Amino acid sequence: MIRAMTEPIENRFGLASGVWCKATQMFSFPTPEHPDNGAVSRRYPGNEMKGIFLSTKVVPRHVPLALRGGGTFVVWLKGDIMQTRIVLVGSGHLAHALFLGWQRDGAVHRTIHVLARSTRLFAELWTPEEQTHITFDPDILQTADIVVFTVKPKDMSDALSAMSPYLNRQALVLSPVAGYSLEQIRRRLPHQGLVRFMPNICSAIGASVTLFTPDGLTAAQKTMVESLIAELGPMLEVEESLINPMTALLGSGPAYVYLFMEAVIQAGEQLGVDRELTRLLVGRMIEGSARLAEHEGATPLSQLIRQVVSPGGTTEAMLNVLKKAEWGNTLTGALLEAGERAIELGQYSA
Repeated sequence: MIRAMTEPIENRFGLASGVWCKATQMFSFPTPEHPDNGAVSRRYPGNEMKGIFLSTKVVPRHVPLALRGGGTFVVWLKGDIMQTRIVLVGSGHLAHALFLGWQRDGAVHRTIHVLARSTRLFAELWTPEEQTHITFDPDILQTADIVVFTVKPKDMSDALSAMSPYLNRQALVLSPVAGYSLEQIRRRLPHQGLVRFMPNICSAIGASVTLFTPDGLTAAQKTMVESLIAELGPMLEVEESLINPMTALLGSGPAYVYLFMEAVIQAGEQLGVDRELTRLLVGRMIEGSARLAEHEGATPLSQLIRQVVSPGGTTEAMLNVLKKAEWGNTLTGALLEAGERAIELGQYSA
């Protein structure tokens, strides 16, 4: 897979007509052993998309460095700029995070609407400008290319029943609803291409870790979905059986990270450290620790812990308190409970 982003630039490659636009797309194609300028085109529903292989000498500076070593694929849209129409059903926290994640780079190649079911979180989450994307009219679904259900698990069956008459058959349906299986969705939407995926609220800044399982998609549709999910952060296609347990580990993950941060911040206050400073530094500490754990992937985490501990030092004192409180067992038990709850939610919604 090769991924590239284009910025609005002049038509400098001698193409007779067309528009350069900001876009993020992912494509599969053979990369030449000796990349030279050349052309490739692929057809998506209603759009002709052309790309150019660029040699490393002419790759624009905005293309990520990691892509400069080989053939780079830059999207060129011939004629009208492709407009993918996305509708988020629901206006809660995850809907808002997805909205922000898919709007981060201007998203001139798509339109996003939010089909709200209540006004409860409007003032808390959505700015006045963002609220211009919100509607209560289900007719918006009739022209949608992608529909994302971001409702509570207990409301999913009713939402599918209420919205299904408005869906066109070509629309893809994505669901991040905890515990609600593809089979359950398929019973209510027998003709749609489906994707079950599990992002988290870090989608808002493109930093989620998102697992997904497609069902009934064409190759072109899957490519489009992969491109969309990739904008939210790292992604991985998995068997659906992993979605429920990973909901507890990844979907709920930011909450227990923030709980840990809050505990450290409170301790910092009691030790006389400014709260805002502690929050900033703790965030950087977590980021650095995660990067080191990833870099030292073959090293057991227990060994990394030992690298921090000095006999009789501050880290040992902290760890002794946590061990006495059986903190590790408590956290493991909490995650297992979350995983079991995801399964229960699916059974409750069946």
